[in-house]
Amino acid sequence: MGEIIIKVNGYIFRDWNELTVRKELEAIAGNFEFNAVQTSKALTIGAGDKVEIFIDNTPLIHGYIDYIAPDLRSNDRSIQVVGRDNTCDLIDCTHSGSKREFTGNQSIIAIISELVKPFGIEVVNQLGESPRIKTLKIDPGETLFESIEKATRQLGIILQPSGDGKLLLTKITKDKKGPLLREGYDFLDCFATYNDEERFSDYILKAQDKDNKYFVAKAKDPGIKRYRPLEIVSDIQLEKPEAQKKINWEVNIRAARALDVSATVLGWTYDGKPWLPNKIYNINSPRLALYDIPLLLRSIDYYFDSGGTTTNLSFTRQDAYAPDPIKKEGKSGVDVTKFGYGI
Repeated sequence: MGEIIIKVNGYIFRDWNELTVRKELEAIAGNFEFNAVQTSKALTIGAGDKVEIFIDNTPLIHGYIDYIAPDLRSNDRSIQVVGRDNTCDLIDCTHSGSKREFTGNQSIIAIISELVKPFGIEVVNQLGESPRIKTLKIDPGETLFESIEKATRQLGIILQPSGDGKLLLTKITKDKKGPLLREGYDFLDCFATYNDEERFSDYILKAQDKDNKYFVAKAKDPGIKRYRPLEIVSDIQLEKPEAQKKINWEVNIRAARALDVSATVLGWTYDGKPWLPNKIYNINSPRLALYDIPLLLRSIDYYFDSGGTTTNLSFTRQDAYAPDPIKKEGKSGVDVTKFGYGI
């Protein structure tokens, strides 16, 4: 286990005794919470102060305190300090610029960079060549994250904080295999959930083509043994091949999201580096019916308290993040070009 460092307003802060940090694959901002001992130095910190959290030299959080809560009810007389990455401002704030529509087949990287520039946030492109969109409209009252996510969701782009104050634009890893994590060796504990509540045996998509002719596309989930039909009505016009692709995706995405695996491990690092989302690990747990199964690490909760350091890891199937294959323009105000992304 490496050294955990908390900095407040650029200075190392040592008057704390418990810490939790959470990072999620689908969260544009990580969050943190620590208990500060009520010293004269601790009493000077407040909401809005800058916080950085490191494990050794690796940054995990670069953000601000949302609130503090001094507690005099216990003998500890602690101060609860809660905050998020600096990218939290994109979640909370709306766009105040006069430009509310981007047109002309523009780079999604360029558009996002322009939108987040007033917040002092740098965009890091991990996509390679930038996808382009024909139109992005920003609706009144819409937060920056809501505006950006309309386009990135359709392109299969993941928005992640870098840990050092930047916004990463990336995609789900293409790795199909990773390090082996074994029951009885690597986990302190582990449990799995197999949930078929949102799965169905028969899927029926009703759609209309460009000639206004109605048709039906069908697919089955062989994993559901009893009769459970689900009818879906498309809100946009589709051609038959598109409709079949859409309904096949619906089957697969629901099956993939049915599996959730959680594990607790000792320490905050693996092979000398912090656990981070968007990595593949092969899970071997015979008692959970998992036999060297490659799963995607989607969320991490780092804990430090009087008992030491542990990390809770949440895994799911990699294809649980397969993007919707149908790119559309509609209520979202987004028109995505046929650039070869997100399918």
